[in-house]
Order: sequence, then C-alpha cells, then structure tokens
Amino acid sequence: MTTCPHCAWPVRDLPAERHRTSEGVVDYRRCVCGSWIVLVEKTLTAVVAAE
Repeated sequence: MTTCPHCAWPVRDLPAERHRTSEGVVDYRRCVCGSWIVLVEKTLTAVVAAE
C-alpha cells in the first residue's frame, strides 16, 4: 500500500484528479497533511510537501 511519505496517510483513501498522458494515467492527490502526491500508473512519482 502506498502512503504519504510525510504523514503515512493511505494514498488510496484520497480523492484523485486523473489524466491520461503519453506516460499513462497520472493521478494528482492532495493529502490530509497538505502535501501534493503524484502517481504515474499507480507508482509514486513525486511529492511536494506543504509549508
């Protein structure tokens, strides 16, 4: 299970904004801690921490 690296919240429980790209499906999710989580084809790709 993928979790937020900042607060360990389960990513699957967060609402997703999904887009199809040449790399596959990209999910943008806003965590309860305020971080943005980016998944490409369900693989954690980037996290931007809230300040």
